[in-house]
Amino acid sequence: MQLEYYRRRRSGIDICRTIANWEWNPSGWLYNLGVLDFASGFGALAWALMLGKRVDPYSESHNPKMPHFKGHNPFLVGLGTILIWFGWFAFNGASTANLSIRSIYVVMNTNLATSGGGVAWTLLDGIVGITPAAGFVTVYLACLVDALTSLGCFYTNRYKYLLRIDEGLDIWAIHGMDGVFVNILTGFFAADFVPALDGVTAENPGGLYGRNFKQMRYQLAAALTCAAWSFAINCLFLFVINKIPGCHIRESKEDELQGLDRKYFSDFDMEMYDAMGVSSSQGSAIIGVSGSSPAAQVAAPGDQPGEKRIKFVFDVDRSSNRKGMIEQQTV
Repeated sequence: MQLEYYRRRRSGIDICRTIANWEWNPSGWLYNLGVLDFASGFGALAWALMLGKRVDPYSESHNPKMPHFKGHNPFLVGLGTILIWFGWFAFNGASTANLSIRSIYVVMNTNLATSGGGVAWTLLDGIVGITPAAGFVTVYLACLVDALTSLGCFYTNRYKYLLRIDEGLDIWAIHGMDGVFVNILTGFFAADFVPALDGVTAENPGGLYGRNFKQMRYQLAAALTCAAWSFAINCLFLFVINKIPGCHIRESKEDELQGLDRKYFSDFDMEMYDAMGVSSSQGSAIIGVSGSSPAAQVAAPGDQPGEKRIKFVFDVDRSSNRKGMIEQQTV
């Protein structure tokens, strides 16, 4: 995805603004139905389909129909997840706009549900999954709600590979389908007394668990409508923008292979750079060996005769501190 295009998009139409008006404006149709919130990530599915698959330099040793990329830094991912987990206490808890029993409920639900999501699949999925339901379900059901949504997201992620959708950040699974699952589960497990604990909100009729049989239909209608709106408008918007000269949403193959960090920030994947031992003004290294084990991924020419290798040639401009790949060769 071209970064300049993303900047232009953020200054244009905001798709979420329409959905927010439907749900939180007193004149919105979902607000009048009594929908209990919804979050959608179907825009990510639209972007993944419109952008297409990423260029995989290891396609000869991997499944050629689906690119495969190794995670960059698990430590930073774990640290970032912990910071998000802590920050989500304020993100969800402050949604009540006052300090009340309900806000305490929300914080407790956030913590327990995140743990439940981590047991079932990932902590991050638990954090996202409880957000729409945190102010409506009881504490003893929060963990169950997120465990169920995490399982749904896990199988969604597997189904994504069957559909050969290259969406590397799993936004569709974690934000999109997670939003659908938790929206439906909120309609089932919502308690009638929890919203009134903030001292401002009127008592809610609750969900199917409290014998409010209409709530499930309202929640399902909101989920399908918001998902369809987000997906369709994103596809239309991307299609139109892609036809405008100079606004193509896809980077060139050369830029993808070199990495967008190098193009936009004059930076480079230091993990790969250090592994190659490039210390002179120009150097080269073998970083991929077809059919080899991970231990043999960094190898010198001739170490494994008969194997097909992918060679990347790098250039380092010391004056501008720019580092990056300038040539790809098969040897």
